[in-house]
Amino acid sequence: MDDRVMFDRMHNALDIEPPAGAFERMRSALAKSPATPYGWPVFRMRGSKMGFRLAAGLALLVLVGAIIAAYLAVHNATSSRVPAGSGRTIAAYQNLVSLDGQNATATWSAPCDTSTHTGCKADATRALVVLHQWLDDLNRSEPPARFLVVDAQLRLHISGSISGLNALLTAIQANDQNGIDRAYLLAAAGAGWTNTVVPSIASSKQVSAAAYTNSVRAQSTSLASCSDCQLLAGQSQIDCSQYPTTCPYLLDGPEGLIANFQSTLAAFAAPDSLSAKDTRLQQDLARADSALIAMRAALLTGDQAGFNAGRVTLRSALAAVTVDTAAI
Repeated sequence: MDDRVMFDRMHNALDIEPPAGAFERMRSALAKSPATPYGWPVFRMRGSKMGFRLAAGLALLVLVGAIIAAYLAVHNATSSRVPAGSGRTIAAYQNLVSLDGQNATATWSAPCDTSTHTGCKADATRALVVLHQWLDDLNRSEPPARFLVVDAQLRLHISGSISGLNALLTAIQANDQNGIDRAYLLAAAGAGWTNTVVPSIASSKQVSAAAYTNSVRAQSTSLASCSDCQLLAGQSQIDCSQYPTTCPYLLDGPEGLIANFQSTLAAFAAPDSLSAKDTRLQQDLARADSALIAMRAALLTGDQAGFNAGRVTLRSALAAVTVDTAAI
């Protein structure tokens, strides 16, 4: 059975029309051979844009909700970071996120070559120190109320990338090429989300009720038009053992739209009059985001039950998001 047939069957399950050009984009992504050197995800600052960058050939971002076992215990006494703990301002928290993101930029320099792995091994080793440091900063901080929900998701996405880097180093040591390929995707965990959301944290401003409401409605409209969101949140069975290439692709669109929504809420912070409704919306979007992370993790291990459980959570979360946005 070719990819076209599998693609059509999955979208026909709920009689949902795929977006224009969706199949061609999937085929283009799958045509990128894993034998070519991988470009590494990096944190970068381009104007207000900061986050992980995937290589041009990488179309699938694997979001993994692994929680790291331990964090670095101490900072260098001369560190310029300012923890946004109790009594700190919104600006201090934004400064923390920006500084750690810029520090991470410098850790990536070489592609993950599929024969020598020298460059990606060095990058991974450096990045682990920096990302652990970022998590340590966040763990020693108490974020302002505006960022409570998005801060928790930031930690989750960074933690998934750390798990991927650890797996990558293990696979390189074992000279396990398949393991290296899978670990590279794990190392990119949170890349798309972070690239989208972190700049909005750094530039966040409280806006008027009208501006906030308009931004929510625009994002709600985009999310409602997502056919793959409807498919994943639907009741039809999706057996990923039959669709090993298309299942990961199905998560790509929903991940991007959820990240865009979360980014918008961070950038255009709700006025005080809508803070309670905004918090509820952020929490339900975070549930949807976490469900997608869990589904990515399940796909990596062939855990169909875990994938199905993630779909149930996603269904509930998206339904709640619809109710939340209607109330704003």
